[in-house]
Amino acid sequence: MKRIMQTFSRDTRQRWRQVSIFALVLSAMIAPAHAIENTASGDLNSVALDITQATVTLTRVAGVAGTVFAEVTPGTAPTSTEVAFDFDLLASIAVTNTGFDAFDIVAPAGYTTLLFDALSVGGVGFTANCPAPGAGEYCATVSGTTFNVLLGETLNAASTEVHVEFRARTPASSGSADFAATITHTPTPASQVAAAGDADGDATDGNSLTVSVVAPVVDGANSEVLVDPPLVIADGVATGTITVRLRDAGDLPLAGRTVSLVSSRGAPDAITPVSGVTDADGNFTAAISSTMPGPATIIATDVGSGFVLPSQPIVTFTQGLVLDLDKSVDRETAQVGDILTYSVAIRNRTTDVVQSVEIVDSPAPVLRYREGSARLDGTVLPDPASGDPLIFDIGDMPGLIDSNGNGMADQGETGYSLLTYQMIVGAGARPTDYSNQVHAIDVCTSCAISGESETSIAITLDALFDLGTIIGKVFDDVDGDGR
Repeated sequence: MKRIMQTFSRDTRQRWRQVSIFALVLSAMIAPAHAIENTASGDLNSVALDITQATVTLTRVAGVAGTVFAEVTPGTAPTSTEVAFDFDLLASIAVTNTGFDAFDIVAPAGYTTLLFDALSVGGVGFTANCPAPGAGEYCATVSGTTFNVLLGETLNAASTEVHVEFRARTPASSGSADFAATITHTPTPASQVAAAGDADGDATDGNSLTVSVVAPVVDGANSEVLVDPPLVIADGVATGTITVRLRDAGDLPLAGRTVSLVSSRGAPDAITPVSGVTDADGNFTAAISSTMPGPATIIATDVGSGFVLPSQPIVTFTQGLVLDLDKSVDRETAQVGDILTYSVAIRNRTTDVVQSVEIVDSPAPVLRYREGSARLDGTVLPDPASGDPLIFDIGDMPGLIDSNGNGMADQGETGYSLLTYQMIVGAGARPTDYSNQVHAIDVCTSCAISGESETSIAITLDALFDLGTIIGKVFDDVDGDGR
């Protein structure tokens, strides 16, 4: 019996030890309980409340909201462009939810210059008031690519709609990325991440948090290249302004695009800078200068796409007013049929060679050029093309060598030439003064390189033919027999 008791005692102790260990483990697994104390007192018509009849109902709070959807529009945006976005939140909030009094909107990496513009709840605009907003107010701050928005009240309507308007500059590289949003009940604090979905009541507008950033296509018809002024002095100092305007198919400006510029003539023309980035209006400007007369075509390229703009303006470099002309005629009066000899003294005002000189003469309508009469310094000069005006090709004028030091090119000095040619007074001339003008050009018909020189001739009546009277009969030999 003693042995049995001893055996039982050992077995009991062993089991008690196992039970103790199990209780210890169980105690460690179960969180400690906390007492809930509810105290109430009162009376009704001076009759004390019966505490034994009181009941306490505990309701479990089930998160910030039942569901939260969010979406952003537009879903596509151009690279390197400030874009206005609309962001919508739609929260379904039950009585068991806390609602929310703050939310965050996170833009993807690469977005910059975030600006918060407006907020409304259920279509009612809220007013910005930082740092402590009240009812109907909000405080929006930016940290990196995140908008932190604190509301002045807790939103807990069964269907809570929040609309946000903000701006951000899109990344420079193409690609797609998601925005994100989180609503928060700050007293708890508890948060809930929004899922992409229809948050604005329009099931057809994408209902997405994804924005695709794409490099917009330059539209050749809407884009243009301009040069102002179109005529520039070829002295290496004077400049023309090149303006490149990049537009897309919707005629919207393409900002942040790299543009390169070249001249069709290459090295003689200096463009500064040769490349740059379009501004917010899609414009890029540069200056062009040259020391070589002649036309230059400006070619602009959108570097990102390699697109060469079809608009290719011409800037013409001219030598400026570098010549003096002095026109004269060999007589003061003339009659119908007379031959007039005109002389044009050409003087180079500079020590540089003046290239591609042409003399333009605009004669009176009654004066006709006598073919083969043109001479330059006594040497036969090819006749000008028929028509009006007359254009004489002089070629290059050597630079002035002022031997006598009087400050101008005289006959016999380098830098001086004499053009002569003859005109015939036509039958239509009437007794009056007729004038004609002459000026010099170089590389274009409007590229004047001299002032205008004018001379006139007085047409008089011929005493015999214009003032005489013929008396007699006119015989018309109808049958041709000479009688």
